[in-house]
Amino acid sequence: MAYLYLVCAIALEVAGTFCLKLSNGFANPLPSGLAFMFYGLMNVPLILALKHLDLTIVYVTWSAMGVVAAVALGIFWFGEEATVQRIAFAAIALVGVVGLNASFASS
Repeated sequence: MAYLYLVCAIALEVAGTFCLKLSNGFANPLPSGLAFMFYGLMNVPLILALKHLDLTIVYVTWSAMGVVAAVALGIFWFGEEATVQRIAFAAIALVGVVGLNASFASS
């Protein structure tokens, strides 16, 4: 259940970031308000995940998966350039999350 909370926190954080991009520097009120709402709501499942998982796992997974999702959103939704560097460094972040989670599972 803790990982489900973590996935929800990641999804809400990515939704907030997506709305920030759509807000056009807070010029558009609806996505601006939604960004604040998603970022506020994101804390609830993040705190619940921290009740059951180590801080290392929660924070690294949450932040790195947010980075990977932001790269994917930028490329696929906003048409940002899919450079080799962007893909490679997002993949490195993903490998780090998998490796860190695996190291905790084996200990």
